[in-house]
Amino acid sequence: MINNTWGITVIPGIEITHVPASLIGDIVQTARGMGVPLIVVHGESISEPVDKGTNRAAIEAKVDILAHPGL
Repeated sequence: MINNTWGITVIPGIEITHVPASLIGDIVQTARGMGVPLIVVHGESISEPVDKGTNRAAIEAKVDILAHPGL
C-alpha cells in the first residue's frame, strides 16, 4: 500500500474479467504468489457476459471481492 502527500492510500490489485471460469483459481493463485494484495473478479451479470460459473469459481478461489454478481 502506498500513502502519498494527499493522504490517499493506493492499494495495487487486479480485476479478472472474461476469463474462463475453469482458469480463475489458477490465475488467483498466481496473483497471490506474486504478492497482489487485492483481487477482484467481475461476476456474472447482464451487463458483462462473463463465463457461466464465474461467480462460483471466484468464491472457491477466495477472491477479495466478487464484483457485480447479479446472476
